[in-house]
Amino acid sequence: MIIIPFKSVGSLHFSDTREDVRKKLNEKFTSGVKGKDNYKDYYDYFKQSELFVYYDEKGNINAFEYFKPNPIFNNVNLLETHYRDLVSLFQRFDPELTINYDEFTSLKYGIGVNTIDDPDEENAIPQSVVIFKRGYFDFI
Repeated sequence: MIIIPFKSVGSLHFSDTREDVRKKLNEKFTSGVKGKDNYKDYYDYFKQSELFVYYDEKGNINAFEYFKPNPIFNNVNLLETHYRDLVSLFQRFDPELTINYDEFTSLKYGIGVNTIDDPDEENAIPQSVVIFKRGYFDFI
């Protein structure tokens, strides 16, 4: 699935409604709420696709978080490339990349990657990739 920053991931678009996403994925899901301080993300979790879709209180898409499928950015599979290699790659793409030990965030491209492995290990791989809309982290 090709990532087009701030527009889409594969066939899923930031302009889609919650119902659009559910129809496109056509699989069972569970809904819930994740919160941090005064901010809440409403979500649908699609188990078969191993995908969280996060929404605001009006049902607009905030972010997609992938654990299994293969989101591709700049011809790189973000879930199958070693974490250290991704950090190096994104540092070239985005000089303002934010790195917090086991995760990094590119506000320039709307992409965040984290690992549960020791990020200093050569074979560490990403756990998930978050693709988010412009301004998403302004509220968190």
